[in-house]
Amino acid sequence: MKKRRKILMVGILLISLIGLVGCTNKEKDSKRYSSTEARDTIASFGNDGRYSIVDIGVIYLDDEKTGDIIDEIKYYREIKPYVYTIGDKGYIKLNYENGKIKESKNIKYFSKEDQKIFEETKTKEYSLEKYYKD
Repeated sequence: MKKRRKILMVGILLISLIGLVGCTNKEKDSKRYSSTEARDTIASFGNDGRYSIVDIGVIYLDDEKTGDIIDEIKYYREIKPYVYTIGDKGYIKLNYENGKIKESKNIKYFSKEDQKIFEETKTKEYSLEKYYKD
């Protein structure tokens, strides 16, 4: 009888531990600011989705963590770990891994390499016009 009781107790303990481990979800515990599955999200960047491009009648690059709208944009291109955008504020280069943003109305304030990327980004391939509402 004692042997049966020990086996039963060990079984119950194992089932409890397996249930506890199975219920823990690391993804659920980590903070994700945005999801590309959201209806208004066109794209999100970074492991936590902190930066995203959203369409709420107007297309914005925003910081989901702070809630700040960075710019209303017309073109965007991602070259990891950067997002290059062209919009109302001019040219923006966002490093979504460290949160650094460089922006200017004048493209000449960027490196020659960045200028080339911005010029290539001003094409239909990177345009957001397909999202504009009529």
